[in-house]
Amino acid sequence: MIAYVLGAGASAHAKYPLASTLLYALARWLDKKCPDEPGISDFRTRIQQLRTEFPGVDDFEEVLRNLDSCGQDRIGIASVGADMQCDRDLLEDAGRSLDSGQQEPDDEVRGFYPQYLRDDLASAVREFFYEIASGGVESAYDNFAEHRARDGDTVITFNYDVSVERALRRNGEWDIGSGYGFELFPNR
Repeated sequence: MIAYVLGAGASAHAKYPLASTLLYALARWLDKKCPDEPGISDFRTRIQQLRTEFPGVDDFEEVLRNLDSCGQDRIGIASVGADMQCDRDLLEDAGRSLDSGQQEPDDEVRGFYPQYLRDDLASAVREFFYEIASGGVESAYDNFAEHRARDGDTVITFNYDVSVERALRRNGEWDIGSGYGFELFPNR
């Protein structure tokens, strides 16, 4: 049995960005996408809202920590115009206005609800990673799964993506039901 330890950044060969550059890479990817594609316009707005609220913070993990500490109330951003609002935030405003008995939501409130920004950000990252994964890049993980990893070996990864798991699965060396050292989905 051999233990393999894959450090953070081991997926750079497959074009996945480091966590420290994820927001920058995500923003670049969004800039190249057609704004008419589902979600793209809102995803772009979310990046701009993040950059306005957390200027200079490009560390994805720090952004998530900051968002987690914000609670569930709207984060006001004075410099965000009406065109920089996302529908989910506006719908939340309308719902809260109705709950409080107001006739109309406050048109002057600008910004975002952290829970929706976080959710949209996760969706944007998922779409970004899906496009990377379907880009047909010959993966060093495929090579690893085919020529190195064997039944009984241990693979420890510090990556946030699941590229190594996918490659091992394709090669029949790993299964989600037993691959993490405990049984998952026993009735699948």
